[in-house]
Amino acid sequence: MSFYFPSSSSSCADASRSCSALPTCAERPSAAHFFDMLKQSPVCGSASLPPPASFLRSELSPIVCMSCHKRGHFICENCYTRLPFISPSLACRNCASPYGWLSCTACDEPWELTQTSSVLELSPLVRRMITDFKDRGELRLAVVIAALMSSYVMQLLDKDGASARAHAFLHPDCVCFVPATASAYRRRGFDHMELVAKNFCAYTRLPFADIALRPQAADQRKLSRTARLANLSGSISILRDCSGLSFLILDDVITTGASIRELASALRARGAREVAALSFARAW
Repeated sequence: MSFYFPSSSSSCADASRSCSALPTCAERPSAAHFFDMLKQSPVCGSASLPPPASFLRSELSPIVCMSCHKRGHFICENCYTRLPFISPSLACRNCASPYGWLSCTACDEPWELTQTSSVLELSPLVRRMITDFKDRGELRLAVVIAALMSSYVMQLLDKDGASARAHAFLHPDCVCFVPATASAYRRRGFDHMELVAKNFCAYTRLPFADIALRPQAADQRKLSRTARLANLSGSISILRDCSGLSFLILDDVITTGASIRELASALRARGAREVAALSFARAW
């Protein structure tokens, strides 16, 4: 079954872009569920320890809300209610663009994935969370990002019940992540999505698989759409046979979708039966 819908000159997605309404309480993960997750012990691999300076900064600086600066959590309970969650029922199932469920103008062809979903729109606050985490070494945000992604999967996508879409996110054989480039790993000293994926798997109790390498690709953030696709073509290697397995890919941001599509193609080339993707944020 394909979930790609061709674009049209008159699209409700364009009209929805100007809509300022956030999803209702019924369309966002429970705040209580999210904060209960944060009480659990974080998972951290010994191979992912940060440089000493980043580690000391992370340990010694107090945790405050990234929106209102209230002490206690990176996102306090009040500011949680204002996060720009993407409604699964309104988003494009091919590329996860918000409001693209009926006629999406963000994708012009079917992607190499069974399903694609994103948790939040890439607002200034969400962008800062990602930047502070992966570029400024605030590793405690790995737990927050993983808890938000886990809550979204278990509470919102689970509403589809026994549908193929719900099964792709809730019952994959393995969870993997888009790996950092070799240069990014050397610069940061850790792979940010590895930390998120490990915590995500601890919360959801899904199997974790570190099976992808991306040694050659350049940083995607300053590249155009065409350059992103060319930069990633053939750049991801899979370390084992994937015959008959289903995978859920985790990534931080979907912009053009080049990274998750390349990883999905690489997994399918090694025999993967089904590949879905979930990102923390969606740029659109």
